[in-house]
Amino acid sequence: MIVPHPHDVLISKLERLAPSDRDHIQRILSEAPIDRDRLEALAAESPYRTGDAPPASTEAFELHIAEILATLPE
Repeated sequence: MIVPHPHDVLISKLERLAPSDRDHIQRILSEAPIDRDRLEALAAESPYRTGDAPPASTEAFELHIAEILATLPE
C-alpha cells in the first residue's frame, strides 16, 4: 500500500481548492506544518510549474498557492 505524503496531497489540491479542499489543507498544515521555502520547492516539482499542466490549471494553481503561502509564517 502506497500512501502519499501529506504535503504531496496539499499540492494536488491547490488547482481546484474547493471548500472541502481548503478544509483538508488546513488539517494537513495543522498536523504536518511546512514553511514557505519547502512549499515553494514542492510546487516547483509539480506539473503546474514544470509545464505539464494546461494553462488554466496552472493559473488556478498559482492563484491558490499564493493564498496558502500568505497564511504561512515568514
